[in-house]
Amino acid sequence: MPVTPRKARLNRGEQKEIRTKEILDAAWELFCDVGYDSITIDQIAEVAGYSRKPVYTLFGDKQSLFFELWLYRNASLTDLAVSLFDPAQSLRANLRRLAEVTAERSSLSETYAGEGLYIVMQTIALGRPDLAARALAESAEVIKRVTKAIKSCPLEKGERLRGSAELVAAHLIAHINGLSFLRFQTGKNFIKAQDLYEIFLYMAIQSTSERKA
Repeated sequence: MPVTPRKARLNRGEQKEIRTKEILDAAWELFCDVGYDSITIDQIAEVAGYSRKPVYTLFGDKQSLFFELWLYRNASLTDLAVSLFDPAQSLRANLRRLAEVTAERSSLSETYAGEGLYIVMQTIALGRPDLAARALAESAEVIKRVTKAIKSCPLEKGERLRGSAELVAAHLIAHINGLSFLRFQTGKNFIKAQDLYEIFLYMAIQSTSERKA
């Protein structure tokens, strides 16, 4: 009679990773439904299927939990953005793709909630120097990753970067963040793929004809 192999038991690190994800997913679900101020740790624990003790053990307090949620969501967005830069395509082509995906995502309710989470993170960081320092470090890491993605893409004939790859990355990120903030504050979506593409091009690429003008 064949013996069914036992499933490998998760080690503590793996168990912690799963708990962390489940709690952050629960916090995100509640945040999308009711916003930050109305949420309690007890509610997050209930939705995640835990007592409140593991939540406090992993995150300490509500502010730290939502800061970690922002880091978690921001990492996913950065992964998406970086994945759009295909080294087999020109930087120009990849900027078009970035503009198109940014415009597509701007109409999603999930994107609007993410913009709200960014505002919450900034507000929390104002009174928490420890978290403010981590937010700055995260911003630097995002710029570093986008810089690497830009450097991996070839330029078309007669083109060069308008500045350093790091400067271009910072400008692209700042523009996307600025449009997101404007959308969150006004409730209106100003992002159009073609307009965004043209702005990205001007920020990133200088052509030979432009330099001669």
